[in-house]
Amino acid sequence: MDGISERERLRDLLGEVLAKTTHYRGYLGDELDFLADLGLDSMNLGRLVMELEERLDLFLQDLPEGPPRTIGELLDAILSLREQPQ
Repeated sequence: MDGISERERLRDLLGEVLAKTTHYRGYLGDELDFLADLGLDSMNLGRLVMELEERLDLFLQDLPEGPPRTIGELLDAILSLREQPQ
């Protein structure tokens, strides 16, 4: 094991996707809000989610908690889905 947690791997992937779609290259702390801090409207957040779904082979639409508002909420949702049996 290389010492990098699954959450940090996902954070890195999210950073790659955000850099590609929004050109944001800063640190992605859990508290960062997609709209207030990153300026992502619902359409751009939808694009981000679709890209992550494709890369991770997951379905993130229609989460029971509603759409994620922060980086931490999105990472939590992905990790929760990955823990569920297929």
